[in-house]
Amino acid sequence: MAEKSTAIADKAKKKESTRRKFRDENWTEEQVIARRAKLTVKELPEGWIKLAHVADVFREKKIAVSRLVRATGGDRGMYPPKDPVFRIVYFNGARYLHPDVLTAGISLMADPNYGKVPRKKKAKTDKAASKTSKKKAAPQAKKATVKSVGRPSPLQGQKG
Repeated sequence: MAEKSTAIADKAKKKESTRRKFRDENWTEEQVIARRAKLTVKELPEGWIKLAHVADVFREKKIAVSRLVRATGGDRGMYPPKDPVFRIVYFNGARYLHPDVLTAGISLMADPNYGKVPRKKKAKTDKAASKTSKKKAAPQAKKATVKSVGRPSPLQGQKG
């Protein structure tokens, strides 16, 4: 019987998932546990709403739920919220939000640029510029060769 349990344990060790466990590779298991403990409450504050219900309201308002998740500090709330309205707490394993998120939070999210980080424009390198110039030159060369071939069609000259 002991042999079976060790064999099962060996299989479990071998089948470790290659998927990343956390969105940020720099996070450790201890950091995630500590952050979760910091956000966990023993008693749910009155009026707080489950994140799933808030997400349903956002869908009805045609606001992407991913924007709500980013505003709350990302998946698991590892980052600080964009606004105190979006602060989350964990209670019995579920995430809850302050009731003001249904009023003030929606009005903040009405702006399509709320919470967006401006993109940084990258300077084109010489290598990238040369690739684009080759792509532009290549189709013109192909067109020129097609026009200059001028072979008669096999059907040309046949009487039907």
